[in-house]
Amino acid sequence: MELTINEVLKEEYARLQRMRFALKAEYDALPKGCISPKSICGYECYYLQYREGEKIISKYIKKEELADVSKKVERRRSLKNSLRDINLEMKKIERVVK
Repeated sequence: MELTINEVLKEEYARLQRMRFALKAEYDALPKGCISPKSICGYECYYLQYREGEKIISKYIKKEELADVSKKVERRRSLKNSLRDINLEMKKIERVVK
C-alpha cells in the first residue's frame, strides 16, 4: 500500500495534535512564574513570582520545597518551548496541505 505525501502529512498533523494536547495538560498543571531570592533580615528567602492581570503575586517557598518547585518551573519553561515548536510545525503542515 502506497501512502501519498498528503496522507503522511495528515498523520503527522494528528500526531502533533495529540502531543500538543498531552503537553498542554502537563504545562497547565505546573506552577507559572519564576523564583526570586530575597534577603530579609540577613536570611535568604525564596518566592515564586507570577502575574495575575496587572498584579505581581509572590508566594513564599519553603527551603525544603525549593528544589521541587525549581524543577517544576524549569519543566514548564521547557514545555513552553516544545509547545511553541509543535505549533510552528502544525502551521507549516497546514500551509502545505491546503
